[in-house]
Amino acid sequence: MMGLLLVFGVLVLDLGSKYWVSAAMNVYDSITLIPGILNITFVHNTGAAFSLLEGRLMLFQVFTILAVMGLIYFAFSLRKNRFSYLVIMATVGGALGNLYDRVRLGYVRDFIDVKFFAVFNIADIFIVLGMITMAIGLLFFEEKMVRRS
Repeated sequence: MMGLLLVFGVLVLDLGSKYWVSAAMNVYDSITLIPGILNITFVHNTGAAFSLLEGRLMLFQVFTILAVMGLIYFAFSLRKNRFSYLVIMATVGGALGNLYDRVRLGYVRDFIDVKFFAVFNIADIFIVLGMITMAIGLLFFEEKMVRRS
């Protein structure tokens, strides 16, 4: 139950922030928060991370659906390991947030503009942090991360 609430919470946070930005700003509008470092810049991303493979919408939709199905299977097989389960479910929430945009709009709404890095969104944060956490866990704490009982 906690995992499903986490997925729902990530979705609400992601889609709510995207809705707010898209309602308040036009595409390419930018608001400076920390000069030279952080802006809110509204963009449409038709690719993956860093706009890679732009315009391959069907590829991203199919890949995301398969990845979400695999993650959910993996999460439920590890649900007795609460930490791993919750990390994976947070990642699923992020993936579903971006999938929603791709299916409904044909692009992902990005707006967190770190000037020396990229423009991304809340879903991306959960996806990246989830994958980094799982990678570190598997590299250094494999037995604890994949314990099924």
